[in-house]
Amino acid sequence: MSTYILPTTLTPTFGVEVEFIIATLLEDDDKTDPHEDVEGLPPVLRVPRRYSTVLTQKRYIRGRVKEVLDECFDALPPLSFAFFGKREADILFGHLDWGTIEDSSIRLPSSDSYNFVGIEVTSPVQFASSRAFDAISFAISAITNGIIGQNLEKTMDHNLEKTIDPAELNLGDSNELAPARQRNIPRLRLPQFNSRELLSMRRRLVRFEKAIPEYVMDRVQKRGPGPGVFEATQRIYSQPASCYISSLLSGETRPAISLEGYDCTSLDPENHRRTIEVRFGEGSLDGEWVSIWAKIIVGLFEFALYSSPSKFIDVLENCDRATKEDGIYDVIDFLDDIGLFAEAEIAERRLTANKDRWNLTFVEPES
Repeated sequence: MSTYILPTTLTPTFGVEVEFIIATLLEDDDKTDPHEDVEGLPPVLRVPRRYSTVLTQKRYIRGRVKEVLDECFDALPPLSFAFFGKREADILFGHLDWGTIEDSSIRLPSSDSYNFVGIEVTSPVQFASSRAFDAISFAISAITNGIIGQNLEKTMDHNLEKTIDPAELNLGDSNELAPARQRNIPRLRLPQFNSRELLSMRRRLVRFEKAIPEYVMDRVQKRGPGPGVFEATQRIYSQPASCYISSLLSGETRPAISLEGYDCTSLDPENHRRTIEVRFGEGSLDGEWVSIWAKIIVGLFEFALYSSPSKFIDVLENCDRATKEDGIYDVIDFLDDIGLFAEAEIAERRLTANKDRWNLTFVEPES
């Protein structure tokens, strides 16, 4: 929670895993792409006829994606390990460059129009830096554009134009007691769903095999609201060891935040990475937003590790207030509170742009 109580904490590193579902058609197939005019979707990938089976198409596409990534990025130099001991260096050795792997958790849609191939792209393990975050945005743009033959130099030039200029931020005045940034939108209302709406959402997710099992949903509804912010925090801090916290926060289904690296069965430091995996990022082909999401997650971890106890408690108190009174504190306030001012500005724009599609409502200020 602070540098005073965590004197031996190493500088955190991070990496990203980005899953893609790529639509393919054979090169000599007479089928046309029925969605070629849909804005925001990359064109269908035409695959040579000799790669007509599912297995050979997977190998072909993994090879194509890896070629694009290798053309864009070099492996990290060995000097990157100077800050680590031998154990950490051995673990990180397999994460020097961008790679591709198969991911069984990717559920492919059924379609008469395309063949679909799922692929997971993994980044190197890196320290948080502007170049590391820019690389995420560039990699996604390169895959969605470069894999279909566009000029990679043009892709990079276009991508780097979208980096955040601090001059664009709506900053407050120089008074140190004033907020560091003036927010531009009203506060969000917390969504409230009844049992029928929750069941409807679950049915829509069943086709992707991502739905919460019905017996778990029934149990949650019968149990009622969960513990408050401070009750939940007290439960966490009262655990005798990190592996107990992992067990406490792991649900019966695939959790949105995985603490598997701290599980009680993963106590051997020679064989288990001390990673925390955040899984609830929204699917997007917008490389800039995926990069911003990575910044938010890294910023959240850095705040938890290095903020002063008083600031940490202040944020918890604000989160607790948000659960009791609608429209008094929201995610934009939270990003501002943990010092992610540029990310808060971009999140505001994203919420405004998707207001109707996401059925968002705001608490309008009293006149």
